[in-house]
Amino acid sequence: MRDLEILNERLREDERQALARDLHDVVAHELTLITMQTMSRRRSEDVGELHQVLETVEGAARSALHELRVLLRLLRDENDGDHPRDVTGAGLAIGSLDQVVTSLAASLRDLRFDPQVELTGDLEATPTTVRGTAARILQEAVTNIIKYAPRGSRCLISVATDDHELKLRVTNPLPRSSPHAAGRSSELSSGLGLRGITERVSLLGGHAESGPEGGQWVLDVCLPVDGREAL
Repeated sequence: MRDLEILNERLREDERQALARDLHDVVAHELTLITMQTMSRRRSEDVGELHQVLETVEGAARSALHELRVLLRLLRDENDGDHPRDVTGAGLAIGSLDQVVTSLAASLRDLRFDPQVELTGDLEATPTTVRGTAARILQEAVTNIIKYAPRGSRCLISVATDDHELKLRVTNPLPRSSPHAAGRSSELSSGLGLRGITERVSLLGGHAESGPEGGQWVLDVCLPVDGREAL
């Protein structure tokens, strides 16, 4: 009985961590997009541009609401005992990985970044859990670009897969050091993003590295797709 209690508590902790990751991913990305859209155009007198901002904000709000509804539905299903929750936290509605990358790149362009996209291999042939995890990691990486990278800078989103692994690489210039930039970064950062990425990757037996490299912030992630741990 004691062993069962310990196991049950461990499963509950996994559930809590998965829920925290999902809530962070759903809320942080869309609210960051809304915040940066409104901040960047707050002094604009171009009516057409302001209408575009309102459309983007509306789309981001609808997307967040949709994903929260999906998350609540999953939790209710779990309580009914019919559909156990995927503790990787990757089970939300993400569409195809190609579509996710296209959507994230469009969000960056709307905020006047210059995203370069590289897709290699049959992304939709990878396991569903791997695709879901990759989508959430890319979403977090793009959120960080929006928060910290200099406006108008070029960034890279690279996704490549083969029979053994799926590799993600996201790069962007390091933020310019200034009191204003530092204040904005502190205001927008929760410190949960990179930790969430590490947790997601670890659950699938992959590995992730991030940090400054040659004036760029680089995120490299490798996820196994054949059941073996990534090398």
